[in-house]
Amino acid sequence: MKRLYVVSIACFVLLSALAAPLCADIPIFAGTSWPGMVYEYKGGTVWEAISPVLGEAVLSLVEFEGKLYAGTASVYYDGYTIVGRVYRYDGDDQWEIVGTDLDQGVLTMAVYNNRLYVGTEADAGNVYRYEEDLIWRQVINRWPDRLCWTDVTAMWVADDGYLYLAFYVNPYDPQEYSFSSIARYDGNSMSELREFLARRIYDFSHRGTNLFAASYGCDEPERCGHMVSRLYRSGDGRSWSSVLEYYDWKLWAIEQFEGYLYLGYDDGLLARTDGGGSFESVWEAPDSIISMAADGHDALYFGTGAGRVYAFDGVSDPAPVSTVLAGGIQCFYHPHTFPDIRPEHWAFEEIEGCCAGSVVGGYADGCYHPRAAVTRDQMAVFIARALKGGEDNVPEPTGEPTFPDVAVDYWAYKHIEYAYAFGVVQGYATGLYGPTDPLTRDQMAVFIARALCGGEDRVPVPACSTPPFEDVPCGYWARPHIQYILLEGVTQGYPDGGYHPKQVCTRAEMAVFMSRAFRLSM
Repeated sequence: MKRLYVVSIACFVLLSALAAPLCADIPIFAGTSWPGMVYEYKGGTVWEAISPVLGEAVLSLVEFEGKLYAGTASVYYDGYTIVGRVYRYDGDDQWEIVGTDLDQGVLTMAVYNNRLYVGTEADAGNVYRYEEDLIWRQVINRWPDRLCWTDVTAMWVADDGYLYLAFYVNPYDPQEYSFSSIARYDGNSMSELREFLARRIYDFSHRGTNLFAASYGCDEPERCGHMVSRLYRSGDGRSWSSVLEYYDWKLWAIEQFEGYLYLGYDDGLLARTDGGGSFESVWEAPDSIISMAADGHDALYFGTGAGRVYAFDGVSDPAPVSTVLAGGIQCFYHPHTFPDIRPEHWAFEEIEGCCAGSVVGGYADGCYHPRAAVTRDQMAVFIARALKGGEDNVPEPTGEPTFPDVAVDYWAYKHIEYAYAFGVVQGYATGLYGPTDPLTRDQMAVFIARALCGGEDRVPVPACSTPPFEDVPCGYWARPHIQYILLEGVTQGYPDGGYHPKQVCTRAEMAVFMSRAFRLSM
């Protein structure tokens, strides 16, 4: 069972309730093995233990409904059997068992579609969903009838709306090869994507629009002359190809940080790549690197198999930020404001900038929902907050409502009225505002141009001999507004040369537009 304790699963945690309010600084947590405990970073080289011993290893950490959850491998009461457990942190050093007998270890956890999922070490590759304390529903039983040992080694909630899963299968028959597989789950069913013969997937990460998987195994399964780490890349989640190889040493952990994908190896090598076919060596740690997490702001943290934590700013050599905490640093939290917006998300910095500028918040579930459509009432709220410097500064309107479909008790009434008074919105020809209508990209440009210029009459209307975009001709009704925000650096358009003016704007796109327009930064 030793392999259970050296599995490196990078884990990511947001504690929105423990670290309220939104957009506030969020503490750093680490899970360790031998003993399995949870620590909170206090600065310098000081880490404070916030848990008792929860087992032999804390292998994963995640936030769910404002509480910190820890997935562990624990020795059962008989002193021999290993059992998977989940603990919930209720504050003041109080940890409650909310899941037990979850196979032989909770290797990875993820919050997907507002539900908590765990992947375990077991005989059949099980994924469980949390229903209530001590009640977990098995939603995936990967190989119920096959004679093999199967682990769920990694989970990843991707921007395409799927939960990605990595399985490791070790057949009991010595004539069969072990292998890993990647699958994705939509909340109802799972689809297989790719099998990797004679290797194991340890970690997932993103860089840009690509998804990456870290693996280790035989170079050629038939003879296995060498062990080799491979980094796999997928642009669509379905097709995977090897882009990097490193012989003899395990690629335990991968993490996006400041434009690069960083790689942590068993020999202590810290390397980075732009996702292509080569990497550059950054530093050599004195011990194996088994976990990593970027804080999304200015540091990459990585933990070693010898129980130390190091921090890297992207420029100077990494520096130790802990003494020896335990036998190994199995996982970190991943500090970010919204559980569904990781630092590797393409719009992370812009969303965080809008949050720091008091322009956006999340939904009631604590998530941001970057792919959701922006509506016209939401956009008025964002514009009003940006212009006035936050929600509290948006004035209460006086007089009668401007639009018949926006009554005084409507949730965005004051924002729409302020945006109208400032010359940002005008409503439709019918006299209505259409508050719940989806906002298109041309409307977005109009709103922002008017906001920056101080009204429609002040938006420049330059002569047009060359359209700003292929799909925005000179005579297009919103061409001056789109051209203005292009010149101001608010938009760049799509790689195909178009602006896609009639496409509905997503919340991620809105954050990019707003952060650039109003110079909002993290």
